[in-house]
Amino acid sequence: MKLLFQTSSNNNTKALVFPSAKRCFALLVLLIFAGCLVVGNKDIPICHKLWKTLGNDLVGWRERCLDGDREINSSCCQTEKAYIEARRLAHRQMCFYEGPYPEPYLLVRTKTKISVVDLTSVYSISIIDGLDNTNVKHLDIDPLRKEMYFEDREIIFQSYFDGSNRRNVSKKAKNIWAFALDWVGKRLFWVRSHKKKVINVSRRDFEFQNIILINNETISSLAVDPDAT
Repeated sequence: MKLLFQTSSNNNTKALVFPSAKRCFALLVLLIFAGCLVVGNKDIPICHKLWKTLGNDLVGWRERCLDGDREINSSCCQTEKAYIEARRLAHRQMCFYEGPYPEPYLLVRTKTKISVVDLTSVYSISIIDGLDNTNVKHLDIDPLRKEMYFEDREIIFQSYFDGSNRRNVSKKAKNIWAFALDWVGKRLFWVRSHKKKVINVSRRDFEFQNIILINNETISSLAVDPDAT
């Protein structure tokens, strides 16, 4: 899956040139104001609007406050520059970020897909589709490695937060019913569908499997506090 945005290098900035010189300059100034070179997320409607408005305002500021390459040191220009910077900072969390998604965000598992929801704009996008629709199953994350673990058709898969590099990690333990990830201890706790009263533990690659608990009742879900393990 192609990310909606990504960190850009100075060399890659050339690929962002627009036909209009003014629009190009507005974009470049916007990136400079940001303190680092990033690509804004135009796929979020409000981000497109903010990008366009801020870019137009930057073009106007240049026409009024630059004499060639020299910035005019007037109180009006400095006040307008500070106002533009304040707006940029206010919008950065949603539209000008360096991680895979704007923060804070929420990963959502439904019957057929996994989506990410931007909690600032409430914009969502599907990152993994075509999951088994018979049951709503489990989803867990490793915030340190930026990976998520999810169950589909009684198999545990691992992928990055953007849905890429998806792979089956439970080849040595079939028929997974429920699981919980200990991302600090690098372990998985899990229950098989045909042994729903037994909790197993192993490494994240399902090596070194052990039974840690035999319960009297059927286990429907698991959760682990990684800081306490």
